[in-house]
Amino acid sequence: MPSLMRSLLRSALLAFLALAAVHAATPAPRFELRDGDRVVFLGDTLVEREQYHGWLELMLTARAADRTVTFRNLGWSADTPTGTSRAGLSLLQAGREPADEGWIQLQQQITDAKPTVIFVGYGMANSFDGSAGHEKFRADYNRLLDTLAKLAPTARLILLSPAPHLTLSAAQASAAAHNATLARLSA
Repeated sequence: MPSLMRSLLRSALLAFLALAAVHAATPAPRFELRDGDRVVFLGDTLVEREQYHGWLELMLTARAADRTVTFRNLGWSADTPTGTSRAGLSLLQAGREPADEGWIQLQQQITDAKPTVIFVGYGMANSFDGSAGHEKFRADYNRLLDTLAKLAPTARLILLSPAPHLTLSAAQASAAAHNATLARLSA
């Protein structure tokens, strides 16, 4: 009986591993915009500046030229996953705006936009907090993703990592240390 149990266990384990290997070998589905999609760009400075340059929107529009797709840029310079930059700093300092006003505004903006696709790009502003801010960023980012799942439960999320700095000369060698911080935030 023990050898039969071992044999059954071994067979079950092999079946599980084979199934896991097949699943791991299956490529992720290709991202496509659908007719009627409402795309929201949410994030910090890189995302906010897309309103001026528009390369990402242009590339997405060109790939979906036969579909009706709308875009809404909700990026704010130096923003964090808690919506820090959205709060009115002068009102906050004067004590007339709640401390979580940026978070409230971020949620309302998402609700109003009714997105079906959300590009989420945070991390650069938080990276300047160094290693000490890594856990807070991770917690805030996960809170944001959980909130997006509640506010727009059927929206497809595309997560963008912060862009690393290029080291073009010896004078810019300090970029390596900051790039290491960015890599930790992207993991």
